[in-house]
Amino acid sequence: MSRVLLIKAMRKAVLETGDSVAPPLGLLCLAAYAKKVRPGKDQFTILDERIHPRIQEEWIAYIKELRPDCIGLSAMSADAGRVGVLIPFLKDNFPNIPVVLGGPLASSVGPELMRQVPADYLVMGEGEKAFVSLLEMFEQGLSHPGREVSGLAFSDPDGKTVCWPKNKDLIDIKSIPFPAYDLIDLKKYQYQPRMTPMSTKEPYAYIMTSRGCPYHCIYCHDIFSKKFRPMDALQVVNEIERLITDFGIHEFEIIDDVFNLNRKRVLAICSEIKRRGLKTAFTFPNGLRSDILDREVLEALASVGTYHIDVAVESASPRIQKLAQKNINLEKLEENAVIASELGIFCWGLFMLGFPTETRREILKTLFWAWKSPMHGAFFFIVIPQEGTELARKYCNKKPGDSKVGSSLYFNVKDSLTHVSATELRMYQSLAYILFLCSPRRLWAIYRHISNNGRRISGTIFRFLDYLLLQKTKNLAKQVWGAAAGRFGQGAGQKI
Repeated sequence: MSRVLLIKAMRKAVLETGDSVAPPLGLLCLAAYAKKVRPGKDQFTILDERIHPRIQEEWIAYIKELRPDCIGLSAMSADAGRVGVLIPFLKDNFPNIPVVLGGPLASSVGPELMRQVPADYLVMGEGEKAFVSLLEMFEQGLSHPGREVSGLAFSDPDGKTVCWPKNKDLIDIKSIPFPAYDLIDLKKYQYQPRMTPMSTKEPYAYIMTSRGCPYHCIYCHDIFSKKFRPMDALQVVNEIERLITDFGIHEFEIIDDVFNLNRKRVLAICSEIKRRGLKTAFTFPNGLRSDILDREVLEALASVGTYHIDVAVESASPRIQKLAQKNINLEKLEENAVIASELGIFCWGLFMLGFPTETRREILKTLFWAWKSPMHGAFFFIVIPQEGTELARKYCNKKPGDSKVGSSLYFNVKDSLTHVSATELRMYQSLAYILFLCSPRRLWAIYRHISNNGRRISGTIFRFLDYLLLQKTKNLAKQVWGAAAGRFGQGAGQKI
């Protein structure tokens, strides 16, 4: 039986800024799928650096004790700096153990990443089938596959990089087994920062009920392709019920790209949850297209315990909406936010500042739209041209891997894509939060919302005040001071 170590990388921001720390669903799905198609052949261990950080000596002792036959590492784009340290360390100390790098970082940068970090293999896009092919290859004592494997990149015996296109052999989502939650301790994540800004401290789990998104927003990824592949309602509720029964989890974060693309499916999921009498709570820090919601769907979501949704607005400028290929109906979005608020659902707006060619007037239009909106909370991001996106290709003349991979945290951006300087963008970002928070109408709406939700009032109000009025104010003060001191110059961020 082969021993497989799967590592979730830890970015610097987890320690410095309280970035979210959620169960590593991608690795849990990877292990579960491999166990299903290779029963009894592999023994998996998952190490989440964010939960169990290690110094070099501890890493060496741990791997010597575990003696893995393969190491897989999952990384987000913002984890690039850590990847650039960890993989060279692993290869220097354990050169005979193959290291496989996957996740959004590998998918967005592509094979050029292998020139920057000494990973033996890269898995791009949907990873289950490619990773299983590698396990089968290792089992046979081979170092190179004998056939094309979609999404796999490696160096051949002559040192040339071989890269096969990703997502040519998509998985049947109905065949994905229940994630291998037995490999982690979910309680370790209970008190960690979550993707949902206004959340309880109840034990929770991630749920991904679909893969792929048919929309073509220029700033977004295509890790799971542009083909929408949903689980059916029974499969979704079966997973929820098992988490309740086996792990005592009643709270779920839905992290689909577009959960509500199929309206009938959403209603069927809610109906089945109620039919089974399951006690649930849901948040949507991701996954909802807000302008295709309606009152019936929102009422159904509220009836099964939905108490928080993120509303992705991006920009209040019709021109920028068109440029970004978002094309959201702002009037319908605002109408749905009002309905959600009436139903006791906390609405958190997501906005982006600094699109290419965006003017000061358009930025201010977005700021004032947010201030007037019915949103209870908001994030104001500065636009980042992530590797592999249409935004990077079209407006930065960048192809995947053209630049060194570095930190790409949305709150710590040092470059500007528009003619407004990076320093000025940071000032607009600070102004956005000040305007948004200095609204008696909004503070009263928040108070009423929390007061009407007795189950969460005691903890939620203090977390909200701490988050927006203390943590955010402190961060903004640092930003403004840094901008005034001229410290936000041009730069690509931390190099890998």
